[in-house]
Amino acid sequence: MTDDTETTAAIDGMRAHVSHLLEQEGYRGVELDEDGDVRFKAEGRSLLMIFNTRDPGYLRLALPNFWPIDDDAERTHAYRIGNGITRDNKCVSVFVTPNENVWATAEWLTTGPEAIDGAMLVRLTEMLLAAAGEFHREMQAAG
Repeated sequence: MTDDTETTAAIDGMRAHVSHLLEQEGYRGVELDEDGDVRFKAEGRSLLMIFNTRDPGYLRLALPNFWPIDDDAERTHAYRIGNGITRDNKCVSVFVTPNENVWATAEWLTTGPEAIDGAMLVRLTEMLLAAAGEFHREMQAAG
């Protein structure tokens, strides 16, 4: 087997394992998208498990595009609030993307599917949703 074949097999195994765990934990809409990411729904929001084809041990759970940026003042607030949430929370990063949306992510390294369990995915999902809720409240308060 070549390195590319091994990498592809490792990522495919991770996708299948993560999809199975999410379904076991009761998440809805678990599916593979056109980019090879696993999409699912939690509390009415769409999340992604993003896999890196160059590094199968690197995973990113994302709550994408949960807040659009409309103007410079809002962008300034979003940077400040996102930085504060990132600073004060474990595992979670909240940031403004180049296309003027806010994302929340949790990133980690793993040794393989056996190192990922349902409880961990639930906890990370809850952390992302909590960070997005905090961001939303603080943005509304900032006016």
